[in-house]
Amino acid sequence: MFYRRNKASVLQPSETASMIPPPTSSVRKPRYVRRERSLVMSASAAMIPSAETRVSNV
Repeated sequence: MFYRRNKASVLQPSETASMIPPPTSSVRKPRYVRRERSLVMSASAAMIPSAETRVSNV
């Protein structure tokens, strides 16, 4: 169970991470939280600048 979840998290950290934390939040919460935050921050940072640049270009 744990091995499959770990591999799944590595393959799809976006979906599996959001579904893994509840059961394994007591042990691997900090790591997943940091990874999720880094992914969310990078994704939001990548999406926001593009919108700003498009508006400025227009």
